[in-house]
Amino acid sequence: MKTLNKFIFLFLLSFISIGVFSGSIVSAQNTSSEPSIAVSEEDSSVYSGDVIVWKYKTMNGKLYKRKYNKTTKKWIGNWIPA
Repeated sequence: MKTLNKFIFLFLLSFISIGVFSGSIVSAQNTSSEPSIAVSEEDSSVYSGDVIVWKYKTMNGKLYKRKYNKTTKKWIGNWIPA
């Protein structure tokens, strides 16, 4: 009888610990450093971030690259060897 009680206790303890750990995993996922996006009925615009791409060009037979922000239409940094 003692072994059955011990088994039931360990069984229940495992379910409780699974519930505690799964709750902490869910809360850890919700605390990311990315900005959350809230859309209200008044403002239906959604911010998706700037679109950054690499642009390439050849100068004096060498390939160079530079980042370009397509959203703001501005260059980022300088030309660097690719």
